[in-house]
Order: sequence, then structure tokens, then C-alpha cells
Amino acid sequence: MVRLNEDGGHCFLKCKFVKKYWRAINLEKIYLCLVDLDSAKQVASQIPSLDDDRKSLLVSLLRARWDVRNKANAWTRCFPLRI
Repeated sequence: MVRLNEDGGHCFLKCKFVKKYWRAINLEKIYLCLVDLDSAKQVASQIPSLDDDRKSLLVSLLRARWDVRNKANAWTRCFPLRI
């Protein structure tokens, strides 16, 4: 279940479950840069500077994570992301 005080930083970057996905798709270096930023605006401003392949992976990861989070929040049965 999703915590009521969860924010985007937790959902996409700081959650212990999501960290392994960043590593699995070889974006850990980018993850380490983004996790220290102070706002979603700062994170979003970094995405356009990535090459197209990494940008696609990153956006796909964020979208998949959001879908899993919403399913968990709606109390539906959800499965972990598969990469």
C-alpha cells in the first residue's frame, strides 16, 4: 500500500523497491545525480539533456512506476515491475 505522505521523490527515486530498477536498466549514474536534487522541477530539467536512448528508458521507468503505484494505491493486486 502507498503511504499517505508519499511524494514524487519517494515514489520515483527514494523508495527501496525502485532503486533496483534504476540499477537493472543501467541508469544508476543518472539516478545518483537526480536523487540529490531538491525539486521535481530540477529533476524534470535534467531529462532533456540525456541522450535519446537513456531518455526513453527513464521516461518508461517513471511511467511504469507510476502505474504500479496507482494500482497499489487503488488496493488492486499489483505485481512488481519486470524489466
